[in-house]
Amino acid sequence: MKPAPFRYVVPASVDEAVAALGTGDDPRALAGGQSLVPMLNLRLAAPGTVVDLNRLPGLDGIEEEDEVLVVGAMARQRALERSSVAARRCPVLPECLAHVGHTVTRNRGTVGGSVAHADPAGELPLVLLALDGEVEVAGPGGRRLVRARDLFTGFLTTSLEPGEMVTACRFPATDGPGVGAGFAELAMRSGDFALASACAVVRLGEGGQVDGARVAVGAVADRPLLLPGVGHLLAGRKLDDEAVGAAVRAARESVDPVGSLQAPPAYQRHVVGVLVARALRRAGERALGTVGRQPPPVRRSAPCPVASGQTAPGSAKSPAPGEVGSAPRRVVVEVNGRRRVAAAEPRRLLSDFLRHDLGLRGTHVGCEHGVCGACTVRLNGAAVRSCLMLAVQVDGARVDTVEGLAEPDGRLHPLQEALHRHHGLQCGFCTPGILMSAAELASAGGPPPDEREIRSLLAGHLCRCTGYHAIVDALVEALGTASAGRPGGQGP
Repeated sequence: MKPAPFRYVVPASVDEAVAALGTGDDPRALAGGQSLVPMLNLRLAAPGTVVDLNRLPGLDGIEEEDEVLVVGAMARQRALERSSVAARRCPVLPECLAHVGHTVTRNRGTVGGSVAHADPAGELPLVLLALDGEVEVAGPGGRRLVRARDLFTGFLTTSLEPGEMVTACRFPATDGPGVGAGFAELAMRSGDFALASACAVVRLGEGGQVDGARVAVGAVADRPLLLPGVGHLLAGRKLDDEAVGAAVRAARESVDPVGSLQAPPAYQRHVVGVLVARALRRAGERALGTVGRQPPPVRRSAPCPVASGQTAPGSAKSPAPGEVGSAPRRVVVEVNGRRRVAAAEPRRLLSDFLRHDLGLRGTHVGCEHGVCGACTVRLNGAAVRSCLMLAVQVDGARVDTVEGLAEPDGRLHPLQEALHRHHGLQCGFCTPGILMSAAELASAGGPPPDEREIRSLLAGHLCRCTGYHAIVDALVEALGTASAGRPGGQGP
């Protein structure tokens, strides 16, 4: 399946975006696209208008405002995960973001998009609710603040009115004296939807007693759930094993899980208790200061801007924002260092554009909903799923595919050589995507990644031959040297 035709609008301001979202043909806002584009591909959604928010200026900031961390709606999840400000002021955010999809999808996914999508298993909606946060909203009636407890109204449903959009998320800081927050989640495998999750926030008095607590759980109802009874039960008590045990029992009694194919209701109820205990203990440790509040060492440099409308050095100038319509349009893009020009309908996926319009068939297509990773390419330096992007979105940008990985004189990249040497190629279907994700690691600064980071990267790529051990061995070897580039040659 491919997306049905739609009218494509690229607003230049929030007011223009609000006007476009207020039309009567079921308009949808396109932020990171990691949830919307799979729905378009599967035709679970067929909006008359798609409003691309990616060139709106000023919506990607991460700023401190008194005791609140204000995160722009278009801030990338990966940027927030790696933010030193977030690690210092609200460390539960990077903690939860490590569970959101995979590195490649977080490179593209946005904070505001995740919150507005209102997935009951979503990590960011859960944390926003537990922290008693707010969202800034713009709409036809002006701007307003909406509390998280009033925002989520049902499955993938919010209290936003037609024409309204989230412009920022406001997360209360948790770095005050005696304050701590913790997050815990269980999924079938890394990056999968949560079977259950929990977030806890505690405030301890000078004697170590709980002066206030908020506990919320996710993936067990049609929206994230706040459990006020658990917080009330903990008030005035030491956060010891007895209190945590009482909180676990109260949490299990407070939920009526819906169940799923992987987790029947009784199992979900049990897991809720386990995760609430973990989240509370983590929150208590942070509140007592036994967990350092300093940001973790930065191993990788931040990805290049993926969707802020900025262009790569030497690439074509970005088109002026405005309504595009549904007719094919001219796309100018720098691919593997070469300027390419072709026409594409707004509904044309980047993966199809690369393969069929530009003839670069090394980018493979598997699932077309962002799960298998075979279509991964690099956009302005950051690895992205090309099946979850529209071709018109890369106008004026720089795209790198597997065809451009080798040296101009034909010498293979160290990543390619290592996969060959360790017999990590196998059928080869997943190989281009793995190479492009690994190339982002190889081109970043800092010390080489450890095996844990490499396995985390590979969790976002499905090897149909199940030969991960050889691939891990190859990447461990290659990434130990590739960060510095090939001696006498050019690094990736």
